[in-house]
Amino acid sequence: MRATFLALLCAAGCGVELEHGLDERQANQVTALLSSAGVSADKVAEEGAQQSYKIVVPRAEAARSFALLEANDLPRPPQKTVAETFPANALLPSAVEERARFGAALSAELERTLEGLPEVARAYVHLALPPEDPLAPGSGPRLRPTASVLLKSRGKLAVGDAEVKRLVAGAVHDLQAEDVSVVIAPLGEQPAAPARARESRGAMATLAAAGLGGVLLLGALLVFAATRISSLRRRLRDLERT
Repeated sequence: MRATFLALLCAAGCGVELEHGLDERQANQVTALLSSAGVSADKVAEEGAQQSYKIVVPRAEAARSFALLEANDLPRPPQKTVAETFPANALLPSAVEERARFGAALSAELERTLEGLPEVARAYVHLALPPEDPLAPGSGPRLRPTASVLLKSRGKLAVGDAEVKRLVAGAVHDLQAEDVSVVIAPLGEQPAAPARARESRGAMATLAAAGLGGVLLLGALLVFAATRISSLRRRLRDLERT
């Protein structure tokens, strides 16, 4: 029943499809963010697609909703786990590709861990893992792995740069904390509900009420005028008869 109502609402032009093709986790993140900002957002299951959802918002809130998602970097693409990156039946053609895939999977796991920290909205981890050549030991100075971390925060973090560096370094073989660079950037400013829009809606309601009152007054004047004209005509007819 609710889905039918929303479909009719969209067909009538009152709602806007903000996002589509989202899994349930992504859809929940988007609706939670919009609801916390005062936007009436609905998560609707898409027909013909299993576990796929779309987000519908009122047309008047579409622009602010898009700005909110942009500021909070939503919806977030689903992250692959190590098991998904390295399926049991995968055939890796080379050690270089294997190391690249392992680095990407490890970066995703670190991002997932960092996003679990309070006030961290989104984490990006880039690992530079130098290739290993076991057949040529001592051929030259061994390159050290490095890492770059970007954290998008909602507010002041409960942990400092040193803790983030130790966490990342502890997850990567031979990575030292001093070789991890951390950058913390605040999320974009949250677009507030437009006060002017609220004021304009109130002004429109006032104008509408005033307009209705004017129409009623005009109707009353027309009735009064018609009554007076009818009375004058009757008096003229009476005078003509006498």
